[in-house]
Amino acid sequence: MKDISYFRYSWRFDDRKQFLELPFPMSEYERRVSNVKARMAESKLDALMILGDVRERGNIRYLTNFYAQLGHSAVILPLDGDPILATSAAAHGEPLHSFVYETWVRDIRGALYRAFPPNPPTVLQRVKEILDETKLRRARIGIVGWQLLGYDFFVNLKQAFPEVEWVEWLRPYELLKAVKSPLEVRVFEHAGAALDTAFAAALAVAKPGATELEVAGALEHEMRRGGVETVSYLFDTRVCSGPRAALKNGNPTARKLQRGDLLFIDISATYHGYALDCATSTVVDAEPTQEQLALLEPAAQMTEALVAASREGTPACELVEVARAVATKNGQGKNFIEFLVGHGLGCSQVEAPHCHLNSDDVLASGMIYAVEPMIVDPVLGTGTVERICCCGKDGGRLLTRLPLRVWDVRW
Repeated sequence: MKDISYFRYSWRFDDRKQFLELPFPMSEYERRVSNVKARMAESKLDALMILGDVRERGNIRYLTNFYAQLGHSAVILPLDGDPILATSAAAHGEPLHSFVYETWVRDIRGALYRAFPPNPPTVLQRVKEILDETKLRRARIGIVGWQLLGYDFFVNLKQAFPEVEWVEWLRPYELLKAVKSPLEVRVFEHAGAALDTAFAAALAVAKPGATELEVAGALEHEMRRGGVETVSYLFDTRVCSGPRAALKNGNPTARKLQRGDLLFIDISATYHGYALDCATSTVVDAEPTQEQLALLEPAAQMTEALVAASREGTPACELVEVARAVATKNGQGKNFIEFLVGHGLGCSQVEAPHCHLNSDDVLASGMIYAVEPMIVDPVLGTGTVERICCCGKDGGRLLTRLPLRVWDVRW
């Protein structure tokens, strides 16, 4: 069997730094690493291992700006050392095909996305190397992303390091990320402006005869023009009209909009590495009927009430009751979705604060979350006015200027 050279080009920082474009100054990443290490010391951790793949890329990106679009990755952060990244996000075995030029981390260990023979390097092998080199065979190591460990990975890691104490550490890490720095808030403010323009463009296209796909296309096109890196980050753009508006979570189709249709639009995207989630319900080219308004108006009122209640010290679970009270007052208690009324946004699309009945989170100034109270009539459709809110000392503020009652605006 022929010997294969898997990596033709260098992974060294000096050879890739010409392509490096960080959304923040290095001081911001240094602050994050310092904060994480301080919390690690409180938890008596010797190191932290953060796992990521295409399902969950945000936890690694928060510390490193590394954004893998395939494969698996692991960051090892020793308490007394610099982070080391192992990744199999090498589409063709090359560093520049693995997006490593986007990270400031100097020490990167490459693996292959596909296990071509004979015995290519794997992320597991790289992790073993790193733990050996950093003398962590008898360490207490926190893990962020247990759910991403495949069975073989987990068994091999436990067998190779039987004296390591593994500690689930997602919750402390989430709480560290939840309160945003002024630089992070500014990113969301710029992203909010891009969302405003994109939704205005989509709603202008949403006329009788246009298809759901055309509305989605207009939205995504303007998002790109506004500087958004990715669309369909956690889910594909959703556009549901007429009878399909009751689906809420439905992909756009070739269905043509009709005058008076209820219309629901929802988008997931990223801007400078931060997840965006914004949605709206409206009526196509007509004043809402009384039946439709009975869905739409409570949705707007719930969002207004939640933003006002987004003050420092408020238990996140209480937000459910705030929204429920508005829905019930408007006769929509039976159609109110109590599962959740919002979720934190950051480098991941769902993180703290978690706004549901069993949440232990408490709001703090600088937390950013998607306000997402929902009224869903299984026949008529969806009444949702989802916006991005920044919590404050005396209440929240919206980071988009898209009107809450878009059905009142003639696009």
